[in-house]
Amino acid sequence: MKAHCMSKIVADAVFHHGTIFLGFRPYLLDQKAAAFAIQGQRIVAIGSFEQVQATVDAEKVIDLHGAFVYPGWIDAHTHLMWLGMQLMRVNLVGAKNKAEVMERLHQSLAYGKPNAWIQGFGWDQNIWPSHEFPTAQDLDQHFPNQPVWLIRVDGHAGWANSAALHQAQVNRQTHDPEGGKLIRATANGAITGIFLDNAMKLVEQAIPQSDAAELEGALERAIHECLRFGVTSVHDAGTEWDTIALYRRFQAQHRPMVRIQAMIYGMKQENLLPEKLCQCPIHEPYVKVRAVKLFSDGALGSRGAALFEDYSDDPGNRGLLLLTEEELRKKIRQTKEAKLQICIHAIGDRSNHIILNILEQEMTASERRQLRPRIEHAQTLLQSDIPRFAQLGILASVQPTHAVADMLWAEQRLGPERVQRSYLLRKIQEQGTMLAGGSDVPIEPINPLRGIYAAITRCNEAGKPQGGWFPQEALSRSQALALFTWNAAYAGFAEQDQGTLEIGKWADFVVMDQDLQAVSADQILKTKVLQTYVGGELVYGNTML
Repeated sequence: MKAHCMSKIVADAVFHHGTIFLGFRPYLLDQKAAAFAIQGQRIVAIGSFEQVQATVDAEKVIDLHGAFVYPGWIDAHTHLMWLGMQLMRVNLVGAKNKAEVMERLHQSLAYGKPNAWIQGFGWDQNIWPSHEFPTAQDLDQHFPNQPVWLIRVDGHAGWANSAALHQAQVNRQTHDPEGGKLIRATANGAITGIFLDNAMKLVEQAIPQSDAAELEGALERAIHECLRFGVTSVHDAGTEWDTIALYRRFQAQHRPMVRIQAMIYGMKQENLLPEKLCQCPIHEPYVKVRAVKLFSDGALGSRGAALFEDYSDDPGNRGLLLLTEEELRKKIRQTKEAKLQICIHAIGDRSNHIILNILEQEMTASERRQLRPRIEHAQTLLQSDIPRFAQLGILASVQPTHAVADMLWAEQRLGPERVQRSYLLRKIQEQGTMLAGGSDVPIEPINPLRGIYAAITRCNEAGKPQGGWFPQEALSRSQALALFTWNAAYAGFAEQDQGTLEIGKWADFVVMDQDLQAVSADQILKTKVLQTYVGGELVYGNTML
């Protein structure tokens, strides 16, 4: 009797002689393989080298030389185009005082061009000696005639000089818009040049729009920045329709890409018109659109987060709600009726409480299961609201690096009691809440290892404070790795295609030089990305490891 021979799968490549981590879902924890095969953009076999060889005939066999393979990192909260534009603007991140800000601005390519705006990003008065907001006059001393507009590191405050105020036609008589605030001098009520949240639009409407070439260049830079850190997929938290069209053009032109889960910017009502939303869901290999992003309040660093009680360091100030409760309800209903996911920025305890209430009242349990609503940041919570995420089936989209970036001043803002219910990770997860991990780039760098390290250690990159800041909120390594793989995939309805390395999923993976499960914590940040693959294609790194 003649034996029946099973035909082999024809594969493009087999990768072997490495350690392949399958993923960080509970049923895959600690499971590893020694080889896998890809065909087109998908994984078709995985196991020992002998098992894979018995299953496939491959055109190429690629030696990993003992390196470590992880599912491609997924960043669940980014501002992709903003990252690209920031890479083209003056980088003010880490400037230790106003003098250093001025020094960097003088190096701008726009400096000295009379009609060109000098734009920058990343200043943070909390790390300056005075801790006080700067003023237009600080800029005027160096730039008396050329307009300057600088975005704070959290993206929720802007700093303008007098030339910019003149072009924007903003003056003492300008009123605070709904959900925004112009900081004024205590003595005489004059505007200082600092604009919070919705008030930033008063200046930004005067800045010339970027042309097509600048936008394409910004996207190219942002994608490269992601790929060099092994990020193969991002959730873009607040996207205009013309930006979505740009993403789709890049995809059609087969340019280097990351997979983008775009959230429609829902603060503009025209973005939620029926003729717009009827395009959704968009479900393409590199561009998916099935979510809406809203902003409920501002940020803690600029004292715009909405709190129940006054800021500890600013009596009488309880922050800003950027939308009324009725406006939030209306937009959530529109999103729900379009069968799209709702993702809402909420930082302060008041803002989070309002959002939890509205999601409970406006959506049935079945709708929440199907649409997976998310609260982005969830930074400060009432004690009674911590278990409600799990009870209501609401995901928490968190950024572990925010805790260690803000720890130097967070207690000044919140006081000793509120700070203990802020920047929570373990406490929320222990209730059964799904946590998705992100960077909030460009507010923090895109590198997911920084988020993983911060989640594990509760320390900054210098290893401070010793033992960690509120270390009881630290996660295990597997939990931290899950934030940026499986959990983030689930938060973007992509768990069937991403988040783990399994047969049938996208061949999106990152090759690294160390075992993140085994190295000491201080070595995590020193781990190097050797290669990044998206859809089985090498998009970053050398062909030879």
